[in-house]
Amino acid sequence: MLFPSPEDAMNSSGFSIPRTEPRIRVRLPVHLRFGWNNCEETRATIVDISERGISVHCKAPLRVGMEVTAILESAPDDVKVYRVVGCHEAESSEHGFDVGLELKP
Repeated sequence: MLFPSPEDAMNSSGFSIPRTEPRIRVRLPVHLRFGWNNCEETRATIVDISERGISVHCKAPLRVGMEVTAILESAPDDVKVYRVVGCHEAESSEHGFDVGLELKP
């Protein structure tokens, strides 16, 4: 599912409950693992974070609804599991995709 803007992606019906908390802008490197038995991995950059999720920029698109394990490079023992709620091509010249991830309960 591709969205015309980050706001459309993050406010799409992909989120189980609409986000109301503020986002905090960051630039943190993260490894994303996904697929059967977390056998696939890609590097990404967290671009903002909120209480219930994160937005990341990565080189490849991720499928809406898939489960993703996020591992911060600065805190490899702090592993969190998310669900992809939106994915769209990046608007800037950075190439790649902006992906919205919702923290799984």
